[in-house]
Amino acid sequence: MTFSRFQSAGLRGLVLAGAGAVALGLTGPASAHEFNWESDEDFLEDVIAMDADDIAEMRADLAEARADIADAMRDIDEAKAEAASAPMGGFFAEAAFAAASAGVSAGVEGMDEAFKALDRAEATLAERRAELGEAEYRETKEALAMLRQELAGIQTALEELATKMKEG
Repeated sequence: MTFSRFQSAGLRGLVLAGAGAVALGLTGPASAHEFNWESDEDFLEDVIAMDADDIAEMRADLAEARADIADAMRDIDEAKAEAASAPMGGFFAEAAFAAASAGVSAGVEGMDEAFKALDRAEATLAERRAELGEAEYRETKEALAMLRQELAGIQTALEELATKMKEG
């Protein structure tokens, strides 16, 4: 197998897997509901405004993001296997994965801001409990808990992806 064939076949899968992972890590999971993470008040208002259908749709979107990460991990295994059979393929794959892994790791670290926003929203929600009423309070609290749980799952999957990229 020539380098150009490796570059067009195996490296393409590698680049796609890495680019997808980096995009997930840097922009966060795609969701039908866009949040204003920069403003604590707007973020909490966005969550309060969600209804059961919005929450279910967001959960499905986040599950899809985890599935995309799992696909990227399978693509990495395939790209590594192909790279091993190409002259200098291991070297090029290692370099490409190191770069992609750095991007994924930065994205994972960036998710910490989302968790801090969730912490602040939960604190503000508790302060507004009487104003919102018990039903709205519970629904919003459950939505925040679901979001925290799903984002934690994505963060873990991205960490696993970064580790897989670094493995030789």
